[in-house]
Amino acid sequence: MHAQTVNDVIVGVTSAALSRYYFRKSGDTNTKIICLRSILLVNMRPTSGLQEYVNMMESGKSNDMTRRNQLGYIILPFQIAVHKDPLEYIRKAKKIVDRKKSSLEVMFTHMLAEVIIKTLGVKALTVHYQSYSNTIKVILAVDEAHFPDHGQLLDDFTESLRIIKDEASRL
Repeated sequence: MHAQTVNDVIVGVTSAALSRYYFRKSGDTNTKIICLRSILLVNMRPTSGLQEYVNMMESGKSNDMTRRNQLGYIILPFQIAVHKDPLEYIRKAKKIVDRKKSSLEVMFTHMLAEVIIKTLGVKALTVHYQSYSNTIKVILAVDEAHFPDHGQLLDDFTESLRIIKDEASRL
């Protein structure tokens, strides 16, 4: 498996969890493209790698305006699918994320995101991840009319992360 970013893994786990939830609730077994989207923040600032970042922090130049992050957004569709290999969720996520990061979408969406949210608001499901010190916290904001058993959905996130982590540790 090629080098994965935290974002690739998080998008893959989200796809796996939503797939588990959907297929259990519906009884359906066919792959679907359902209108679920995620907005993923990406850094548009070019960098030559982690060492450049470390050097910048050590030199005390982290407050230099030219060095600050330039955040853009990509809108990711979630494929609702059943994969025999749990890591396939990550592979598919990486492919989509890499393709979209290199498009003009990042520049355009960061300008439009505020307008879209103000106009349409947040619908049904919002997933926030917080990662710190080897711990990932998943926070769900749900519309209980659409997710009356939202506790089970949170359990699906936990189980999907466990399955993917177990499979990755075998490589």
